[in-house]
Amino acid sequence: LARAARGELHDPAQPPDPLFFSSQIGLILPAAALVEGQEPIELAGMIRPDNENLIISRPAVPNDPHPPAFTVLAFQAEPQAMARLRHAPDTLTALAAELEPHGIRLIDQLKSRLKTWKGLGPDHVRRLSTRLAIVVAFPIAVGERPGVNDVRAFLTYDTAGDIGVALGVLYANNTGVGDKRGYMLAFPEGAASSDPSRIEPAQVHFALNRDLAAAVAGHAGPDRRRAVLIGAGSLGSQLSADLAREGAFEWTIIDEDHLLPHNLVRHALFATDIGAPKAAALAHRLSGLLGEPVAAIACNVLKPDDQAAPKLAAALKDADIIIDASASVAVSRHLSDLPDVAARRVCAFFNPAGTAVVLLAESADRALTLRDLEAQYHRFILTEPSLARHLATDGPGVRYTGSCRALTNCIPASNAAILSALAAKGIASALADDGAAITIWTLSTTGEVQRVQRKGAAVTRVSFGAWTVSYDADLLDRLATMRHAKLPNETGGVLLGIADMSRQSVHIAHALPAPADSCASQTGFERGVADLAGQVSAAVAATLYQLRYVGEWHSHPDRASAMPSSTDIVQLLWLGQELENEGLPGLMAIAAQDRHFTIA
Repeated sequence: LARAARGELHDPAQPPDPLFFSSQIGLILPAAALVEGQEPIELAGMIRPDNENLIISRPAVPNDPHPPAFTVLAFQAEPQAMARLRHAPDTLTALAAELEPHGIRLIDQLKSRLKTWKGLGPDHVRRLSTRLAIVVAFPIAVGERPGVNDVRAFLTYDTAGDIGVALGVLYANNTGVGDKRGYMLAFPEGAASSDPSRIEPAQVHFALNRDLAAAVAGHAGPDRRRAVLIGAGSLGSQLSADLAREGAFEWTIIDEDHLLPHNLVRHALFATDIGAPKAAALAHRLSGLLGEPVAAIACNVLKPDDQAAPKLAAALKDADIIIDASASVAVSRHLSDLPDVAARRVCAFFNPAGTAVVLLAESADRALTLRDLEAQYHRFILTEPSLARHLATDGPGVRYTGSCRALTNCIPASNAAILSALAAKGIASALADDGAAITIWTLSTTGEVQRVQRKGAAVTRVSFGAWTVSYDADLLDRLATMRHAKLPNETGGVLLGIADMSRQSVHIAHALPAPADSCASQTGFERGVADLAGQVSAAVAATLYQLRYVGEWHSHPDRASAMPSSTDIVQLLWLGQELENEGLPGLMAIAAQDRHFTIA
């Protein structure tokens, strides 16, 4: 206090308090109400019925069916230097004297405003029958450095109409005609009353918006990139709310479902939203957090109707980020393949047991897509020991309607909340890096979290007629490792991958080692069959039947090329005939010395 009195406080983060008061009354004010250079904004102030000391302001509404208690006027004072602490004014006249040196002629502005409010119409009556909440922002100048606003509010005891009478610019309606609460213009103006209009101070709290949210979260500033969220379910609703609370993204929410009672167990929405479209209800919640409109499109991404299709296309084309939280493989693949959409895609989903959340993040240049990462994710869960039961389902689920087929997974809300928050944090981290990555957080029964991650491996794509075959560097590393382990003999095994018949694409995801009964030498290899069917079945089941048999692989000895031998060509022809019956091309991978490979 002594330093403030001597004008020695120089930290702009701790501005001096030019008006010294305490008040139990709080006024919540939209940040947009105090924009420098803008005319004073008229806001309506409502008192919460369960908290008479809190006034919530919002833009005034013509013919408002809910009469406000206050009309809120906001003013910007001219910048001031640090001042000694002094008591706040307790009358309108004293406040006007306080503001005049800072460029605000309060009495003149009030007269001008009150004269425009005269009349007997509903809006005139509404304004003039309310008390006034006068909000003033005092910019504090600290040398040449940017200062901060010291914002104060003052509440009048009298109504706006009574203040107009006291200032000599209005007459109360005593004619017996029209609304008795109306006021008429005094012409000519009368003398101002000598009785001072009392005022009381109030603390100002700014309504939450993205700037405040980002500041409270400790971020340098809000993230205004355009994000499209596909899927407003338990994961999508919670991760979007978490990110919005940190000031992140300009959102468009897309979901075709409506909120049902069982959704409330894990959803960010509430019972008051039951029956509402999830997209619209979630958009409304995010809008309240960010203090700005949030778009919603209620549609099926795979089959939008004629009305939604152009809105969906425009939202996706304008997006910087697409977040897939739909928990649908078909949707993820569709989003990965979208033409003429430059946005980076990320995909987040719970495992069936609700003990883990997975995040697939494309590279910034989209050289690695969600389809590529899907294949690499399945190899990850087959090769990482801690993920052995990652996709296991432990129960049949719970029926949420009278239909025996209407089932939902048993996932507690605490799991959903923790994992959703981890996904939100993971999205922010992934987007701060240009590389692709697969990240999995697994939650133990006692609350510990294990995180495992693999960077996306570079993908090669080759065409075989109408088919496109993709494989990645980590798959080749696995082939090279298994080859080296069996030298000087040859070795081999089967290839597992994801086959999409409609798109005519195969992603080779994994390679199994040689069965125990295989015959191997330095000049040849014949794959055995011992327990092969069991190994393939186990791998397919562990990936929830996303992987399947797609071909064969084998190695060549040192000093031999990776080109197919005559024996390999015969086998490849046989393989093509076998897989042709299933509508697939026959694939063979050959691993040779010095990491030379052939995919044929």
